[in-house]
Amino acid sequence: MNEFKNPEARPCLLKLPKPIRDLLAEDGLNRYPQEACGALFGSLEQEVVQVNGYAPLSNIAANPLHAFVFDPAEWVRCCYNSDLVGIFHTHPTSPPCPSLSDMEGLQYFGSLLSLYLIGSSIPEGNGSVQTKEPPGSPDGLYLNAYSVARRSNGSYFLENLIMSY
Repeated sequence: MNEFKNPEARPCLLKLPKPIRDLLAEDGLNRYPQEACGALFGSLEQEVVQVNGYAPLSNIAANPLHAFVFDPAEWVRCCYNSDLVGIFHTHPTSPPCPSLSDMEGLQYFGSLLSLYLIGSSIPEGNGSVQTKEPPGSPDGLYLNAYSVARRSNGSYFLENLIMSY
């Protein structure tokens, strides 16, 4: 995992190449109406996280229409990859903003992550940072990016990231 030299410094910019974004959109579409989920790989340089790869993971949630749970064997393999920077999942029936169950799950694996992406075909109306698609390639995916941060009490929370393609 990428460690921050200064725990107060967190990524504020995500560089997400269009081919990786296309993989996220395709995975979400292929698994609709269930939540798609997977691991993001890349690098962390100062305040910029660069995503270079995506590995779809099986969603073994009891109700995959409204939740995601990684297949444990697949997730453990990802955790041994030193390039693990984050996760991605979709919200098929709601906007791409963290749900209560997303925030609860983050408490278990937040220490492993720098990046948290949520995708949806439903736009968000509260003015947070999001993008529908890179210029010239409409695909219907709204994507929100978040930096994983830790409070002084040890709990994890999410902060908006700016995306660049």
